Amino acid sequence: MAILIEHLAGKWPFWMSPRQCIVVPISEKSFEYAESVYRYLHKLGYECDWDRSNGQLNKKIRNAQLAQWNYIIVCGEEEAKDGLVDVRTRDNQRHGKMRVDELARRLAEEKPAESKCYNEFYASAWDPTKFGL
Repeated sequence: MAILIEHLAGKWPFWMSPRQCIVVPISEKSFEYAESVYRYLHKLGYECDWDRSNGQLNKKIRNAQLAQWNYIIVCGEEEAKDGLVDVRTRDNQRHGKMRVDELARRLAEEKPAESKCYNEFYASAWDPTKFGL
């Protein structure tokens, strides 16, 4: 573990990061939308949180970058009207605005493919279809 931490300098790959996504609302008016985006991503199994603090947007984004969140998802009133979010990475790269479900598909693509050994090992796992369930 120590070797990984030192080698990666705390910048964990998305699939193993304890801080995958943080949703950052632009203002208090967009808190409700930010929480709904957070809950949607959390329901899909991503390690995420949303920033409830009162502060300037630039400071919230900078704090998320320093905390090494892989994706910083910014949303405001304008994005809420169209069901969009503005996606950034911790390296300050902007990926632009996208629909929340499109973002979820993009995040799913970052998960590594299941290995041959994984599939062989679980081939004999209990299957409810064999028991009429």
